[in-house]
Amino acid sequence: MLIGEIYSTIIYCFATFGLFSNFFLIWLILRYTMKEMQVYSKILLQTCFVDIVGICMFVVSQPAYLSDNGVGTMWSYGPIHFLPNPWQFILVSINNFMMRVTSMNVSTLFIYRYFTVVRKVDLKFKHQLLLIFGLIIPIFILFIFSYVSNGPTPENEYLTNLELARKLELDNYTIEHYVVGLRARTNDLSIFTSNYASALTIINYIIIIFCGISIQIHVYRYCKGVEMTKLRNMNKQMSIVLGAQVNNCGKGVHLFII
Repeated sequence: MLIGEIYSTIIYCFATFGLFSNFFLIWLILRYTMKEMQVYSKILLQTCFVDIVGICMFVVSQPAYLSDNGVGTMWSYGPIHFLPNPWQFILVSINNFMMRVTSMNVSTLFIYRYFTVVRKVDLKFKHQLLLIFGLIIPIFILFIFSYVSNGPTPENEYLTNLELARKLELDNYTIEHYVVGLRARTNDLSIFTSNYASALTIINYIIIIFCGISIQIHVYRYCKGVEMTKLRNMNKQMSIVLGAQVNNCGKGVHLFII
């Protein structure tokens, strides 16, 4: 299974980097956080913990996406492929949910900085938690739609396409005894779920770009002296967070087989 081994190796490399970056940032926050940055540091800590959970879920899933005669299908190279359905599908759905949450967490950091730096709003940690909760709601709705529309059934949970099995380098025993983790049905709900997921991704990037540009313009025009030093310290922590999010690129480097 050369394809699976190479794919798993790439995932482990990204996961190792992501875990190291997150634990390193946690250590920096706990050791060097200044009093005036405690709220921001709490936000970074919850971001790190969520990202660590997301990385672990992706490692145990290791999804490979493929098209089985036009039906979207997911095969797991990770340990969860030993599980029957619905347990495997539940873990796959949780993995997809955590990927969305980790990306959303980055946008909440930008929103927090936008309101505190540009709008001069005194945000508390409870306000950030409310913001996170508000952004999780549409992701949770996506989770429900995906669970309903993409769950394998006893009739289609086994991979019967021998050509795809050959591309995945699966032997006959694996095909006969293990099931796929996801089957996207070709109905209106599945199409709506796909479009809804794409819309959430676009909105997330729009938030990051808008807040990032607004912060840069404000800092360039108005921030001097001590305020600039504080922003630089926040930027250092933000840089490590964004560096840790490179593992999300690793989680985005899914194996696609057509």
